[in-house]
Amino acid sequence: MKKLLLRPCWFLAVIAAMAAGCRSASLTRAPLDPEAARADSLNGVAWGRGRYVAVGGAGTVLSSADGASWQRQAPVTEAALHAVVFGNGQFVAAGSAGTLLASRDGAQWTLTCGDFHGNLRAVAFGMGLFVTVGDSGAVLTSRDGLMWSVVPPAVPNALRAVTFGNGRFIALGVNHTILASTNGTHWENHSDSMDACFRAATFGNGKFVAVGCKDTIATSLDGAAWENHSLGVLPYMNGVTFARGRFVAVGERGGLITSPDGVRWSVLPVEPDARLKAITTGPMGFVAVGARGSVVRSKDGASWSGTRVMPAKVASSAVSQP
Repeated sequence: MKKLLLRPCWFLAVIAAMAAGCRSASLTRAPLDPEAARADSLNGVAWGRGRYVAVGGAGTVLSSADGASWQRQAPVTEAALHAVVFGNGQFVAAGSAGTLLASRDGAQWTLTCGDFHGNLRAVAFGMGLFVTVGDSGAVLTSRDGLMWSVVPPAVPNALRAVTFGNGRFIALGVNHTILASTNGTHWENHSDSMDACFRAATFGNGKFVAVGCKDTIATSLDGAAWENHSLGVLPYMNGVTFARGRFVAVGERGGLITSPDGVRWSVLPVEPDARLKAITTGPMGFVAVGARGSVVRSKDGASWSGTRVMPAKVASSAVSQP
């Protein structure tokens, strides 16, 4: 009890929210932003089990074998889904009101519970562990994507990104928040290493790369010491991945940039009105998704084509509304 009394007020508020019990996410909605809650907003995308899976507002889940033809899956929640990852043989999606979903095939989904009811904004997998992060410094972990444990928050700031690489998880967020952990439970605070606002991160080519607000581009070898490589001309960047020897980041106003090392970047032309929010890669190439059902794809990360897959170009034959 003595230790609890020494905790700051923001810690007590988070613990109170966690103790509220597991409720249906469709009953309590606290979307990341109004656009993210729209049914035609695609907020996250991942590759696994031979398909791309995209998630979005109003519980939207789409799947595609090639990134071009998409099929809508039956929703199991009305909450906005903000992120999705594949690991340990299954997909895990996270969203508003503490929503957590799990699926072995990307088609049939199970609504799970993490005893946290704020926004969950990102999810990663590494060392056999799922880690999701969100509002008020929230961190939750799971071995199977079904049963979740809440980790006492290390900071009060919203966490917007999480990734795994080089034997550690890195979580980043607003107010230059940077956390590192080797087990997903105990986190070191490296928030003083640079002044930035982060929205997404990845690991590749031996380094972490993070992107975010107002042209933020940063790299780190260990997740603790970071270097700023902002170009000075980019809008907000919302997603980043690494494959085929290059980093690719996407963002506002069709922003799409590539780099071989996270330091030297090239700006590529894409639809100027496409607000891209997330990117992943699979055997068929890179796929990025965004607002108003936007999908852009590329075999090599250099030449891109785009379309809008919602609502007209999404197959609905497999959908039976619950």
